[in-house]
Amino acid sequence: EGLEIMNFYRSCGALDQTKRDLLINLILDYSDHHGLHLPCKIFGDLSKEIKEMFPSENKGYYYKPKSASQKFYTGVLYVRYHNRKKAMKKKQEKENITGILSEDQQMSKRPAETFNHLKAILSDKQNDNISPEIVETWMKCTSLRRAEFLTKENGILEWPLLNNVHGYVLIHEDFSKWFAQAKALDGKWNKFHDNIIPIMKMHINDRQNRQALEDLIDSDTDEETKQCTIFWLLHSVLLPRGFLRKPDPIDCTRIRYITPTISDAQDSMLKMLDSEHQLESHVEAFESNLQESGRKFHPIIFHVKGGGYHVYCHRDIKYQIKTLKEAIDICFKSFHVLYPGDYPVESEVVWYFIQTYFYEMEKTSDAPRLMMGSCVDIAHDLDRAARLKIR
Repeated sequence: EGLEIMNFYRSCGALDQTKRDLLINLILDYSDHHGLHLPCKIFGDLSKEIKEMFPSENKGYYYKPKSASQKFYTGVLYVRYHNRKKAMKKKQEKENITGILSEDQQMSKRPAETFNHLKAILSDKQNDNISPEIVETWMKCTSLRRAEFLTKENGILEWPLLNNVHGYVLIHEDFSKWFAQAKALDGKWNKFHDNIIPIMKMHINDRQNRQALEDLIDSDTDEETKQCTIFWLLHSVLLPRGFLRKPDPIDCTRIRYITPTISDAQDSMLKMLDSEHQLESHVEAFESNLQESGRKFHPIIFHVKGGGYHVYCHRDIKYQIKTLKEAIDICFKSFHVLYPGDYPVESEVVWYFIQTYFYEMEKTSDAPRLMMGSCVDIAHDLDRAARLKIR
């Protein structure tokens, strides 16, 4: 088929629509076959190569980056690639539902191990240590439990074992089962922290957070505090997008749609506290603010100065964790295990960056193109900085 396109071009000096479609399908079929992820940079390279091979072709037909006059990425190759991804996601979701039903049917043939029986067994273990035997029992009903999490109101609370002090072990197990292709947070953690500060210096423009960055650079702080501050400042690099729905303070019958601030983004992901005594009041305030805008509780991290981290996966499911890396890992995985994988509007861009850069996951629908572009740009800057250091 490739030779057919080349011969046609040599004889006619141009491609017709049929040959353009054939060329695009060849590229996308190759991408699907090898399981490739094509970021914006690759589309730019592909359009240049097509232009070099077929000089009469218009690069913009295949891929056109965003600009001042154009808010979104366009081009037939780019659009068809993302349409294919959406279609594949719907197919996968349908297959998952089929898998859940078949598991339900299998369980119905084993009365001693029905879903409700397993749930009752696990509920009795709420205060026990999370042993290998408990994990094995937990994983026997993994698909049905996930369906309950995603479709049943407060279905999470029907699994009190999650509120065990080590219940996060079960979240790790479920995540490994449902997202087996995801990378570990560890993989790029050190590379990120070794290279992000110079990139932040280029991108942070607001005075308050720029001063916080300069204070961090000049201080002789411990590594844990440094990492915590870096993630807190990351919202000044990957700026919040989208709109928040809030009641009008003057007329309560009206609803306002406002763009979240950097401070909103920071507080929706990693809330910094001065003492342990402030924790409960800040959790209540956080929940109240969500209710005002018609939203439900979402996973969040509270950091106590000089202490550890409190990860709230749900209002009634919380864990006390020693390091930021562990806290982010649990919080991120709980979005995808206990919920459908939707991040809060305020910090959505940073969570999406964590998803794509650290875990290399392409779940969720995925993010809006503007958000995706900013995450890809920072990821490229980090990779470039790491390569220069190696040289």
